[in-house]
Amino acid sequence: MKKSYVWLIAILGMATAWTGCSKDNGNGIDTPTPQEEQVEIMAKSKALTLNVTTKAPFEGTIGEDSELTARVLVSTTEGDYSDTHTDGTMIFADNGETAVGFETGFDGNKFFPGNDDIYLVGLYPVTTATIADGAVAYTIDGKSDIMFAGEEETSKNAETAPTLAFTHLLTKLNIFAVTADDATAEAWGDIIELTITERNVAAITLADGTVDFGEDTGSISFYDITGDEAVSDENALSITVVPEEQEEGNEVEAEVIAYSLVTPIELAQEETYTLLLKTATSGEEAISVPITITPSDEDIDSTAGYYFDITLTFKGTEITATATVTDWVAGGTGAGTIE
Repeated sequence: MKKSYVWLIAILGMATAWTGCSKDNGNGIDTPTPQEEQVEIMAKSKALTLNVTTKAPFEGTIGEDSELTARVLVSTTEGDYSDTHTDGTMIFADNGETAVGFETGFDGNKFFPGNDDIYLVGLYPVTTATIADGAVAYTIDGKSDIMFAGEEETSKNAETAPTLAFTHLLTKLNIFAVTADDATAEAWGDIIELTITERNVAAITLADGTVDFGEDTGSISFYDITGDEAVSDENALSITVVPEEQEEGNEVEAEVIAYSLVTPIELAQEETYTLLLKTATSGEEAISVPITITPSDEDIDSTAGYYFDITLTFKGTEITATATVTDWVAGGTGAGTIE
């Protein structure tokens, strides 16, 4: 499994502007002469694509049917974005082929400030949130991927274009729900509520990319993988019957039914996730399902950027859970049991 990156490569595109009056044309009227070339700040993307919804997790590669839209901040002072030179949106529609500038209609400063160096960072998804104490804060809602591209320096005369590398800041949890027989599936009924209680704010420091998830917690929903709607009575999830013994050639496989993008945890501190769920017959009180993560590599400390498959196994007297990691970065396994 590999880590997903979004790449932006800034390149230079020329746009000549005429400023000032410095030359007499012989009839007493000054004519403008070019005093300085204005070089437009442009970029091309080599990026992973996103799903149809603009905030959904990135999957695959960027292409004709999907676009990468990022907020790009430009400063003339290293590590300081309190007074930006440019704060706008770039929209990319292919994978590393076409350079684009700031989006059509943008009335901010699209050009390099003379010969001064500039510093760029990128944010996804696009947010209008103000910069406070050098940071931009996002609310973690379970369905929005949050990524950051760390600071890069360039100038209009640079020989090598800078690269902004976007990385995932959250952890993605995919849910599978299985049981061994029809009777158990009927006894539990459909899943009508599925949440996790976690820290739900991510404040990104623009200078160095560090993320403060704070201390406050909130309920974060899981979402139907097909409709992007939160799991609820009106949007219940079925449990898949996967017999313990299956006929060869007629095997039943469970599929992902829900997902959530949540705050990463620190495995080195033995942190874990706990899901809360209700089924049609489980009663008013939510059932707690602790998920114990076992990393495949002892050097993995944080689950940020990792993608876990959580299998909830419904039995006659309990619900058990296991976790495996796919797609973004291979990380390990996990397990949990509810009595």
